[in-house]
Amino acid sequence: MHLQFTTGDKAASTLDVEVSHFIIAGWAGRDSDAVLHHIRELEALGVPAPGAVPLFYRVATNQLSQQPLLEVVGDETSGEAEPFVFFHRGEWWVSLTSDHTDRYLETFSVALSKQACIKPVASKAWRMSEVVEHWDTLELTSWIKEQGEWVVYQQGTLASLLTPQDLL
Repeated sequence: MHLQFTTGDKAASTLDVEVSHFIIAGWAGRDSDAVLHHIRELEALGVPAPGAVPLFYRVATNQLSQQPLLEVVGDETSGEAEPFVFFHRGEWWVSLTSDHTDRYLETFSVALSKQACIKPVASKAWRMSEVVEHWDTLELTSWIKEQGEWVVYQQGTLASLLTPQDLL
């Protein structure tokens, strides 16, 4: 899958990236008690508990998209803002993606629920070396539209997630 990014540095150059593997790290919170609590909440909704934490889900690269509008099937899908870390030209980069998931299908198979939805990817990327020192203070916020109004759906800093170095 081919993705194109504008870099967040002063040069604002363009990266043409060919993604050959796409892996999602699930259940990747730093606070193991909070992860367990979340697992129990989802179990109550019928989502099977993971066999390990973190758990890595391989997703087809054709599920990545930088299109401005995406189509989903059904009304039981939702996304979660996530860092998108990739290696290109000998260095690590970070951008933004959404782990958009079919919540109904998730009750049968988390792995398949992740395959069912396109994953939007931002068009800007930053060198990891430029953000690693303040990684924990980077904040992700996502909104959803409810009854015609935009409301915060997810908000927090990357301090709540395992670092890319820990996951790698």
